[in-house]
Amino acid sequence: EFRRVLFRSNKMKLLFITFLVAFLSANLILIEQNFILNKMNRYEFFCVKNIVLFLLIMFYMVFINKDVYKNLKDMEFKNWKYILFDCIITIINILLWYYLLQNSEAYKLVTNVNPMTIILTIILSYILYKKEIVHYEMYGVILVLIGLFLINKK
Repeated sequence: EFRRVLFRSNKMKLLFITFLVAFLSANLILIEQNFILNKMNRYEFFCVKNIVLFLLIMFYMVFINKDVYKNLKDMEFKNWKYILFDCIITIINILLWYYLLQNSEAYKLVTNVNPMTIILTIILSYILYKKEIVHYEMYGVILVLIGLFLINKK
């Protein structure tokens, strides 16, 4: 009953999941910075983390959702180039993120990276994918830029 009342609309459900993702991301960042990356370098952590993720994914494919392998086998090659490109960008992004976590405070890093991600996503969507930017989104970008300026003002 509580869940039905809480998630009366899809918008509320998405808002809750967005909050949950932000909460989990914040915890991951702080755990990585305070407990992992001060005991091993970013390359070691990257390898160990991805080996564990690979094993968990293989377990999922073998025991939980056996259709994944069949669907992957049937995928057209043109999609694989995007997946490979995504993987390369992800590896570079993760290694750079770990470097930044080892060399700056997590709260300062997040308060700069996340707003820049918002701005660049909007700009790249407009330039590369011809997405329309409406007035309130432009106002939002301006507010984010003002926020970045205020956060970094000394």
